[in-house]
Amino acid sequence: MTLLPFASSADTNGVNAMLLHVSSGQNWTIMLDEQPVLTFSDDHLVVSTHMSVVSFPSSLVTKFTYVREDDPTRINNAGQYGSVLSFSGNRISITNLTPSTGVQVYTVDGALVSSAITDSQGNVSLSVPEKAGNVYVIKTSTVTFKVRKP
Repeated sequence: MTLLPFASSADTNGVNAMLLHVSSGQNWTIMLDEQPVLTFSDDHLVVSTHMSVVSFPSSLVTKFTYVREDDPTRINNAGQYGSVLSFSGNRISITNLTPSTGVQVYTVDGALVSSAITDSQGNVSLSVPEKAGNVYVIKTSTVTFKVRKP
């Protein structure tokens, strides 16, 4: 079941992102130009875009709002946003998760590639094969990402 269809560009009020609020206090920004589609699968809210698929247990999602995101790249002030995922060579780095959280990286066929525990700041860096285009499933205790390595 689809919750809402989204337009592929910002509206006339300047809204260009959806902010997903999670009960842990973290917020996840999803840019509307990524054409997000919200669906429910079992007891999870699934956000699918052309870049990734993120799954949240429905019980953890408190609300979502539409916002104007002035720094969609998050380069200038990454610390004020929710979790940020980035690739560098054969490393996946994720920031702003819950401290001491287990993070696992799997191939799409379920093989464990890497795992680690976030540090006291909620940051983690995991090793993955260097091949571009590989798709990985990244799982934490509260959220699951599906990402493609650039």
